[in-house]
Amino acid sequence: MSLQIYDLTHTYGQFMPEWPSHPGVDIDVLKFHARDGVYEVNWEGIMHRGTHMDAPLHVTENTPDIMDYPLWQLCGTGVCVSIPKEKWGIITPEDLEAATPKIQEGDIVMINTGFHHKWADCDDYFAYGCGINGAGANWLVEHKVKLVGYGCQANDHPLATKLVDHGLGPTQPHLIEEWKQTYGRDPKVDFPLWEDGHKNLMVKGHIPGIENVGGQLARSPASGASSWRSPGGGAAATAASCVCWPSPIRTATSALRAANNLRRVKKMELFSLAGKNAVVVGGAGGLGQAIAQGLAEAGARVAIASRKEESLRRAVEEIKTACGKDVAWYTVDASDEESVKALVAATVKDMGQVDILVNSQGLNKKFPAEDFDMGVFQQMLSVNVAGVMMCCKHFGKQMMEHGYGKIINVSSVRGKIATRAPGNAAYCSTKGAVDMMTRQLAAEFGPHGITVNAIAPTVTETPMMTAVIEQRGGDAYRKQQADALPMRRMAVPQDCVGPAVFLASHASDFVTGNIIYPDGGLTAVG
Repeated sequence: MSLQIYDLTHTYGQFMPEWPSHPGVDIDVLKFHARDGVYEVNWEGIMHRGTHMDAPLHVTENTPDIMDYPLWQLCGTGVCVSIPKEKWGIITPEDLEAATPKIQEGDIVMINTGFHHKWADCDDYFAYGCGINGAGANWLVEHKVKLVGYGCQANDHPLATKLVDHGLGPTQPHLIEEWKQTYGRDPKVDFPLWEDGHKNLMVKGHIPGIENVGGQLARSPASGASSWRSPGGGAAATAASCVCWPSPIRTATSALRAANNLRRVKKMELFSLAGKNAVVVGGAGGLGQAIAQGLAEAGARVAIASRKEESLRRAVEEIKTACGKDVAWYTVDASDEESVKALVAATVKDMGQVDILVNSQGLNKKFPAEDFDMGVFQQMLSVNVAGVMMCCKHFGKQMMEHGYGKIINVSSVRGKIATRAPGNAAYCSTKGAVDMMTRQLAAEFGPHGITVNAIAPTVTETPMMTAVIEQRGGDAYRKQQADALPMRRMAVPQDCVGPAVFLASHASDFVTGNIIYPDGGLTAVG
């Protein structure tokens, strides 16, 4: 049995998202080595923030505090279940009853709603988020679970909190009118009690509830439906390893380390692909292989797919030799929908969830426009356009189930500007189609937490392209290409790696429908 550890906490520190009406955490450096010979910070902030566990005392007077939970209740076995929700979604008894694997007595339960991807200083996460209702909490109590964690804002639905007319509210009175306009009734009709989820779970059931579960939730067994009950249960682990909430020691230590240069650390973390799963279709080709290697080096678990097993095996060995990273490989015919569906099924089965899709497949055959072989034209449309669409379609479906995904299409500058070189009518047309497909899919997939962007390089000296370059004059051709670019050099595959890592990472979470041109400035002057 192997042990897998998942950190299910959001990053804790200054400028973190806060519950509406709460003050932010304040971290001040009081002493530092260069001046004082010691390092010391002052940390101020309330306890109820970030990924944390609530106690009965939080909502009901004269009830136990967090120190009254016995240690046995915080460790054990259980399940991670996927219960995706949209705006104002309610986690109901029916959802919990239907969840797979079946929730059993004594389980620790992690609920992935998909809202952890919306974690930000925004109404989408807090005011329009989802949550459990009193009946759902009662279901957990009746089934005698040990502990519950939610990938959303609270142990209650936001409309059952002081955001509306409950307790000391309303702190967000506009929600009352919005609910009335949406459902035709006062929110108190649907949520008559103040934080009955908290009270039923913790006061009545004595069950700890963890709010704002996040971190590697999409990478953990909670990314789908998994259990860690037994050695044969797939992700075998203790609950302590899967349920990681910030202790006072941990949070204080994190604050101490981050305080002096917090912004830089957070920005660096944005580009990490640790815990992400990526599939690169066309990953045995020059650009695809370079991108696959770059994603692996950035921390992602990578699989490459192409038609030829021989090419895939070569690419896997070359990546291993170059950077020491192992990548998986699968055969696929990107022009055949059944083959694409089989690829999705196989990668999801093996990886658990695909977070990143790179479409680097492509075909380029040249004929003068007046003599273009229409059979070849149709073939190029099938691979370059329909193949990309089918991969986006089927990988996009499984990304929607988890409310998160990054799709990167490899296009070309020839999708934007034509070339005087004859024979490119099909290639330019198909890349123009990929560009518009990228924009349209960005519009349709955006509400599901999926970004869709494209990388559009100029002529790039891949290993396959080297033979073509030699046929066209070798160094003279290279100089011709370089002289046309402000950067005065020919492109290499590595030029696409940085944009790909950016578009695959959280650094680009608000970037979608865009085309990035690693072209040495060609589109700026051409």
